[in-house]
Amino acid sequence: MRRSFVLFLAATAALAWACSDEDTAGVDETPVPDAGADAPVTTPDGGDTVAPTYVLLADGFGASEMVAVNLEDGGVGGRVKFDGSYANVTVDGTEPWLVDQDRDDVYKLDPVEPWKVVGKWNVLGDDKPAGADANANASGVVTPAPNKAYVVRYNRNRIAVLDPTDTSSPAPKKYIDLSSLKQAGDDAKMDVSAATYVASKNRVYVVLGNADFTGASGAGVPCPTAALKSSVIAIDPTTDEVVSLGGTAPGGGIALQGYIPITPSPLVYDAAGDRLVIATSGCATTGSIQGRGIEAVSLATGTSTTLLDLNGPDFPSSFAVLDGNSAAVAFFAKGRLWNPSDRAIAIEIAGGVDSIAVDGRGAYVGTRKGKLDDGGAGLEVVSVQRDGGASVVARNPFTVPGGYISGIAAWSKR
Repeated sequence: MRRSFVLFLAATAALAWACSDEDTAGVDETPVPDAGADAPVTTPDGGDTVAPTYVLLADGFGASEMVAVNLEDGGVGGRVKFDGSYANVTVDGTEPWLVDQDRDDVYKLDPVEPWKVVGKWNVLGDDKPAGADANANASGVVTPAPNKAYVVRYNRNRIAVLDPTDTSSPAPKKYIDLSSLKQAGDDAKMDVSAATYVASKNRVYVVLGNADFTGASGAGVPCPTAALKSSVIAIDPTTDEVVSLGGTAPGGGIALQGYIPITPSPLVYDAAGDRLVIATSGCATTGSIQGRGIEAVSLATGTSTTLLDLNGPDFPSSFAVLDGNSAAVAFFAKGRLWNPSDRAIAIEIAGGVDSIAVDGRGAYVGTRKGKLDDGGAGLEVVSVQRDGGASVVARNPFTVPGGYISGIAAWSKR
């Protein structure tokens, strides 16, 4: 498995379970029928039709495909095949994107039929830092303008900039070099982990892991002895220049309380609180986990506070924020809902989930592996409500079973 980040022993075991051959035993390999998945959905009051909402699922180490599952009827609208072993999907903008993290191919998808590719770029580049993996591990796309898209690359210190309106060339238009923000004690790469664009501020916020992996082992990543901090920085998309957030990290970035952001993982802007929400995987010191949790980065004060302490055995695989009173965390087979204002987990998700995302309809959508009705193992796509109730939307949507979900996001035409 060629990942650019290191998981602790518990997380490695969880991922091995998610990808094990045992999971494929008895799986029904028949794809879910594409029953009307691309048809518009009629609103309950009989008014105008609205575009259907799809959950876009990227498969890792299995089918090497992305499927678009209609959340109304569970049908598969279509599929996108990709060449690499794992990929992510992002929806930060006016169109969805599929990012092949293994091969560094970036696919712009049609906003109405998100299984149709309307543009493709490669962002591998020639800027590999010493000791970094061969692939750039492009993991996310944000589009601050119709003619500008930022692609974050975990194994590189530059952000690739594309013009989504120009599909004539597969190469980026330029790169934004962040290497001047490298912290003392870090290894050669800065672990550019996630980004989001906030239109009201005309800023692209970027998470830098700033993790030193030189001492990493099967027991995890050691906690830094130097003043090495994960951080959030800001870029003005008008000039493509880093601008200060008034924090103590290089470039005026805001230092995080936690360490090593989960990748790929969303960076969520909470407008009501004027804050960014991010999840970190933590580090290990003398057998204990530190710096693992979910935190809020205040853009008003330039500081960060812990919302949820996750320094325990369960490794967070993904998280989602619905609003200021509801958020969800997936833990590779477990899933919990929590209220960010209470800073405590309160509700177990029935049946658990391996991955979770906001569904764009006032609730959540997740995936899980487990026993199906016929006794075999397989993948379920589930709708998760605010009270923790879960209902199955679709089963086994991929053409090849046995992988795990490396990317999840809900999309409807905006």
